[in-house]
Amino acid sequence: MQDFSHKNSSNTNNKNSISGEALSGDEMAARTSFEQETPEELKVVQEQMEEKRHHIWTVLSAFEESSAGCISEMLLQVFNGAYYDGVQMAGKFIRHAEILFAAIDDLNTQLREVDDQNSTCFIS
Repeated sequence: MQDFSHKNSSNTNNKNSISGEALSGDEMAARTSFEQETPEELKVVQEQMEEKRHHIWTVLSAFEESSAGCISEMLLQVFNGAYYDGVQMAGKFIRHAEILFAAIDDLNTQLREVDDQNSTCFIS
């Protein structure tokens, strides 16, 4: 999994960018990493996120088409009286759904791990 915490170690500005007041340790910890990024770095992050969004959209669209094909084939088989073939297509569709739910569970686990890591970063 790619690390999205782009930290700029050269930026040691401990002042509020709006008021110019010095920030406390807690306020510094509360700042998001994006507040410490330069416009160029933010542009790179934005482009990377857009590439990932496009890839996710493409994969999910292909999955949707494949699932729709399974359902269509299953219904066609049953309509034509080929019940055994229809049941086989139903099994294929169920495997598609199992893969989808397994992937969702895996992503959920990974997100929890990232959240746990991020929440411990600011504990002093």
